[in-house]
Amino acid sequence: MPPKKHVPAKKHTPAKKHAKHPEREAGKDVRRAYEHLGRVEGLAQLSGKLLTEALPTLVSLARKNLEAGNGKQAADALRAAEHLSFANLAANSDSDAKIEKRLLAEIAKEFDKLTERAHEHWDGPDEREPAVALLFASSLEGARAAFDQHKYRQALELARAAEALAHVDTVVDTRLAGKATPRLKASR
Repeated sequence: MPPKKHVPAKKHTPAKKHAKHPEREAGKDVRRAYEHLGRVEGLAQLSGKLLTEALPTLVSLARKNLEAGNGKQAADALRAAEHLSFANLAANSDSDAKIEKRLLAEIAKEFDKLTERAHEHWDGPDEREPAVALLFASSLEGARAAFDQHKYRQALELARAAEALAHVDTVVDTRLAGKATPRLKASR
């Protein structure tokens, strides 16, 4: 049998990036908002007192953003509501104090990345709904408290909520400003 001929390996070429089409992106954002709303409505049935005002505020803000044609803003508001709901559910779990050092290091790294990204995307409370500014601040505060109490699942969800809220930068309803929104705290 003759020896096999050497065939040079095919060079890997990076995938072509597709041009972004605003009409396609807008449809995707509306779909994302729809999916997040379904999850939030389902989670709201399981949530406790912590979210009785935060969820309706974010859902109302999302609906107003959808009406104004801001699908991405709506999706981000509902993504934050979803993470707040999961943080509330995680509050009922036991402390994560007895976890492996390697896992704790990864959790701390993710927590730091999320809170850093939240701060990077936040431009200040003057440019946002006051309710969003309050939820952003209390989510970060609650995340830090949960982390310090070794409630890492809750801490990560609150940090993810803050990161999502940092992307909600439209002001569509100044009437939400007068609505009291609860401070989010880590459950003990």
